[in-house]
Amino acid sequence: QEAERYKLPLDEVDRSNPHLLHARVGAQKAKEYFAVHDENILNAIASHTLGRPGMTLLEEILFLADAIEVNRPSAWAYPIRSVLKTEGIKRAVLTTCQQSIQEVVSRQALLHPLTVETYNFYLMSL
Repeated sequence: QEAERYKLPLDEVDRSNPHLLHARVGAQKAKEYFAVHDENILNAIASHTLGRPGMTLLEEILFLADAIEVNRPSAWAYPIRSVLKTEGIKRAVLTTCQQSIQEVVSRQALLHPLTVETYNFYLMSL
């Protein structure tokens, strides 16, 4: 409902996975309720779940912070933390996308195109 209230474009993947909308809705709420108008901050909030090709350093940091936060299962977060420590941010973003894609495929659920685009971008960037 909030995504529709903000007139965010929605596709079938968004509609079948409404929990993924919290990032884009959160950016709109930051603008509306907290008067955040810095596009760098708003983009980081909006892309922290699915990523996006060509993220800024701030976006990459927030994307990874979300992926490895303390409540994530260690089986999920450990490989990302390990790659972040040894191979850097861009490789850790790629690893996060790989893990997301593998997890979604294992559930036979719809992949969000933005995650695939992010994966492809970072794979080609390395």
